[in-house]
This record gives sequence, C-alpha cells and structure tokens, in this order.
Amino acid sequence: MPTTKERRKAWGELSGYKEELRQRNASIIREFQKGYSMKHSAEKYHLSIHAIKKSFTSNTKSAIVER
Repeated sequence: MPTTKERRKAWGELSGYKEELRQRNASIIREFQKGYSMKHSAEKYHLSIHAIKKSFTSNTKSAIVER
C-alpha cells in the first residue's frame, strides 16, 4: 500500500544521510572560519571547490569570498 505524502519521509531522513551531509557541511564551515582554505576542504572531503562553495551558500545563505 503506497504511503500518503503526509506520512512520507523526506530524502535522506530514513537512512540518516541528510544529517551526515549537514554535519559534514558544518565541519567545512568551521574549518573555513579557523582559516583553512576552500582548497584544503575540497581535498580533505574529496569535493570540488564548487561543491564547497555550495555548502556555504546552502548553510549560511550568504556568499563567501574564496580565500
């Protein structure tokens, strides 16, 4: 029996992956605030600089100038 939209879980909630990404993005932002470069975070987390920038704008809702 299909579930209704009201009872359906959002993407990543059942597996916990959504929370994992939220924690990773928060770590990236904390590292940047401590003075680490976006390039450092990109290499550490195996992401592109573009993906690192997206984690800032999705979490802080403001543009960050690359260091």
